[in-house]
Parts: sequence; structure tokens; C-alpha cells
Amino acid sequence: MDEPTSNLPLADTSEGTQHHNNQLNEEDEQTTTSTNNNRAIEFITPQPTIPSPRNLARLELEHRLQSIYTPVNTNEYWELQDTILQLSSDLQVAKSTLSRRTSLRSSRSSSYNRGEDNKSSGIQAIETMLRRAQAKDAQHVYRVTSKAAVVAGRMGRYEEAERYGIESERAKMMLPQFNLEGLWVG
Repeated sequence: MDEPTSNLPLADTSEGTQHHNNQLNEEDEQTTTSTNNNRAIEFITPQPTIPSPRNLARLELEHRLQSIYTPVNTNEYWELQDTILQLSSDLQVAKSTLSRRTSLRSSRSSSYNRGEDNKSSGIQAIETMLRRAQAKDAQHVYRVTSKAAVVAGRMGRYEEAERYGIESERAKMMLPQFNLEGLWVG
């Protein structure tokens, strides 16, 4: 029985074959190098660009707004929401306690009235803390100022309506649902 023969050359260790193999290796390296040089342009990191005055103004405004409002969907924002809820609850409890005590007021002495003044000042303190916390919430500020702008406009207070409108737009810039113009990928 005859053994099958292969058309492939057997490994030859002569100088001619080695020279031929070296030439192929050099050509492969040159091809790879030229391909890498052509593709290198794709991977060059861009040089930092100088922002335009318009971009600088936008970045400065965003920085100022972030110092005024708590950024939405951050831990600080959720802590702020918890604080607002707690203060609202405390305010309701304080008001209901005051209203119960007010009904007893007619039967009490004037010394009780001084205590009630302290209680109403406690309510004022809670209201102040609540307003300050809500002033850091861009959603709350947007909701309140946009309604106030409409009401002021209806009442003929156009300067006041414009101020509320400007503040509403500033708060709106901090809300992600209104700030999507740069995120579209298509």
C-alpha cells in the first residue's frame, strides 16, 4: 500500500529557505507597522480645547446653581427630602398641639399666654428651617416660582413675574428631566 504524499515542502534548514522566511517576516512587520500607523490617528487623544466664552459662562452658572441647589438624585438630595418630610411632620404636630392649647386658652391665666408665644415662636422656627430646606430643592423652587410667575403676571405685576420666571428657569436647569439636549445619541 502506498503512503499518501503531501504537496507541502518539508522543513528545509538551508540558507535559501531561511532567507526567504526572513523576508516574509520583514514584509509582515512592515505591513503591520504601516497599518498601525494608519490606525494610530484614530486613537490619538484630542488636545484639550479652550472653552469659548459662552461655555465658560454656562459652566460658571452651573457651578453657582450647584452651590444654591442640591443636585437631584444624589445622597444629599435624598437626605434633604428626608429632612423636608421630617420638618413638615414636626410642623403639623406643633400646629395641632398649639390649636388644642388655644382652645384651652380662655380658661388659663396670662402666664400661659407667654408660654403660647414661645410655642408660636417654635412653630416659626420650624417654618423657617422648612423654608430653608425647600429653597435647596430645585424641584420645589421650580414648582413654586413658575406658579408665582403666572399669578404675578395675571395680577399685572410684570417685573415680579419676570423675576419669578428667571428664578424658575435657573431651578429648571438643575432638573435632569429638562436638561437632556446634550444626551441624545442616535
